[in-house]
Amino acid sequence: MKILPKVKTIRRPCYRSPESCTNELPWGLSRDRELSNHTGLQAAMSSHNIWTVEEGGSVDLNCSVSKDSSSHVDIEWYFTNNENNTSLIAMQYKKEQIIKGKKERIRFLGKDFDFVRLQITELQVQDSGKYTAKIKTVVDKEPYFKNCSYNLLVKQSRGDWDFGEPW
Repeated sequence: MKILPKVKTIRRPCYRSPESCTNELPWGLSRDRELSNHTGLQAAMSSHNIWTVEEGGSVDLNCSVSKDSSSHVDIEWYFTNNENNTSLIAMQYKKEQIIKGKKERIRFLGKDFDFVRLQITELQVQDSGKYTAKIKTVVDKEPYFKNCSYNLLVKQSRGDWDFGEPW
């Protein structure tokens, strides 16, 4: 797989109008995790901060989570288009598969989209007992991508992810 050049990531607040917010989100998240109006892929971070990546770029998302007995890491993708139709895609990776850098094709609305790829390149256990996973998302240029907003939420089955400082 060809890795596209990494574009500059920026840190910016997630601004939304009150009219666009709702407490009845289908996946049970609070309104502070809602999507903002931005075309492209977004990684949902703590403290209402969003790191954006332009089409054709990639982002390295560094996360750490407290060690526990769970054998899977849950990765949830939320896709929302301009008509506010939402679909949830959830994938589970065994930790040994993460270490091997397993790649997955993502299914969205019943179709396979090769232009969105998730690659977990490494998983390490630190002395503090936390897992640190390096996740790479590669987005190829595709006409369908232009009118959509994407939000990436990464969480572990037990405990919250600590996103730390921007890289």
